[in-house]
Amino acid sequence: KINKNVDLTKRELGVSAQEIEKVLPEIIKGDVSGNYKAVRYEKIVPLLIESIKEQQQQINSLSEKIKSLEKNNE
Repeated sequence: KINKNVDLTKRELGVSAQEIEKVLPEIIKGDVSGNYKAVRYEKIVPLLIESIKEQQQQINSLSEKIKSLEKNNE
């Protein structure tokens, strides 16, 4: 069933509410009838920022390990 408020002539980007709901059910909202689910994107942003920070720490750590290994092999 397609939400009547969605303009199918426009290209849209997003994530599947059903997929997100499996991991973060608290950021999904549904309509009164239960037919439609929507993602509360503003709730995802802090998680994405923290994920990027953690990923950058891993990148930095791996870069240091590579430098150390390269130095030891000289």
